Amino acid sequence: MMKKLLAFFTSALILTAGSINAAAAGQGKGDVNSDGRINVTDIAVTAAHIKGIKAMSSSQQKLADADGSGRIDVSDIAVIAAHIKGLKSIGSGSGSSSNSDDRGSQLFDLTNRERTSAGLSAYKYSSSLTKAAQIRAKEIANTFSHTRPNGSRCFTVLDELGINYYSASENIAGGQSSASEAVSDFMGSQHHHDAIMSTQYTHMGTACYYDSSSRTYYWVQLFGTGDL
Repeated sequence: MMKKLLAFFTSALILTAGSINAAAAGQGKGDVNSDGRINVTDIAVTAAHIKGIKAMSSSQQKLADADGSGRIDVSDIAVIAAHIKGLKSIGSGSGSSSNSDDRGSQLFDLTNRERTSAGLSAYKYSSSLTKAAQIRAKEIANTFSHTRPNGSRCFTVLDELGINYYSASENIAGGQSSASEAVSDFMGSQHHHDAIMSTQYTHMGTACYYDSSSRTYYWVQLFGTGDL
């Protein structure tokens, strides 16, 4: 199977109105208050529930169950904290390895492993960039390019989601059968390597999409700085 790689950068100052909302970001595990971001506020809400200070709603409890154990305890706080620090994304250790979401999480973890091995700080997880990466992963299965199927450049997906960002970079790949293979190919390409190892960006979102018609996995890394 032929493998493909492309990298695209923008360093221009780009500001968009509004902020990412929960609907656009996706209400995933760890986003306890459903604001589209996973941060210390989610830890505070979870801790208050565990201590009996303020009980969470049933929907919040589902989001707070970050380790998938079926109960809310300090282990969930530890998982959310590791996620915020960029040490391990939520859900990366669970589910089938064939699941695209799991592969996207593996891509996040392995990318940060390359950074920390080189003495760099890990990229922070961004739920908004992850949502954008998921959209882009499906798009590149149809049009493998930094130009979107509608003819606009790749970063317009950030504008559509109302994401405030100052600079961004996109790495895309297709044909790799695993996250480790995708990261290996990215690291072996100078432009992709530079984006992964950049000190310009602070946050990252990753995604994988499996196109059943071509039996091909597609991979996306989105890096950025701003209100992510």
